Amino acid sequence: AVSGILAGDWNEIILTTPVALDVSQELWFGYTVDSPDGENPAGFDNGPAVAGYGDMISLDGNAWDPIGSLGAFDLNWNLQACVSEMDDVDTFIPMTYEPTDYRTPNATLVSGTEVPGVAVPETNSLRALLGYNVYWNEDGAGYNFLEFTEDTTYLHVVENPFANGSIQCYYVSAVYENCEPESNEACWVIMGIEDITLTDGLLVYPNPVSEMITIQSREEMQMFCLLDLSGRKLFCNEKIGVKHFSLDVSGYEPGIYLIRIDTEQGEFVKKIVVAR
Repeated sequence: AVSGILAGDWNEIILTTPVALDVSQELWFGYTVDSPDGENPAGFDNGPAVAGYGDMISLDGNAWDPIGSLGAFDLNWNLQACVSEMDDVDTFIPMTYEPTDYRTPNATLVSGTEVPGVAVPETNSLRALLGYNVYWNEDGAGYNFLEFTEDTTYLHVVENPFANGSIQCYYVSAVYENCEPESNEACWVIMGIEDITLTDGLLVYPNPVSEMITIQSREEMQMFCLLDLSGRKLFCNEKIGVKHFSLDVSGYEPGIYLIRIDTEQGEFVKKIVVAR
């Protein structure tokens, strides 16, 4: 039994003794209510019900049914769970299910008009999203933690270029308070990072770049612009009339940028990477 429950709000219950889970089976969780007949302590949302999943109820501790089968109830219970691995733990309690009769004599279901259930926004939960952990695995050597970030994008800058043919894998996990769920990994084979050579005789180098980027052209360049990914102009030099132009990008944040070059042959846009 759990005491000190706060009605009308989220209540967090942390198991102090680890419970072993069978990962080959589905995990269902819930709780038993022993409140007096006619009260409705279980919080629920405004639906629609996810029949057979978020709306299950048992009146006898054995049979489980969607609550919608018992009346005009189109709802899901407000339940959340966070499962994580435990390190250096010797004691586990096997997960068991023992049917128990929880029936209240002559109990009846009510719609909650007198004492309604409370749908609490997720932002009130103590399991708020804190950010993301980023991990990197180079050529199967194992994952190493790179950095924690609150942003939804992340640029990994390396001191030395990846070797051609190497396999680079990344793993990003969402971090909640006292919980870090698993995630999928993304991998690819490095085929090489080369200078951008355009078919009209333009050469842009080096790429990635940390300080000075250079553009060479067979034709005179009429305009050169540096843009961010949204297309906003960060630097622009019009009517330059030269075949060779260099720009210091050391003052820009690491990331991906666009360069726009206009010649008599047309307009060209390419991506460059500013790295440190």
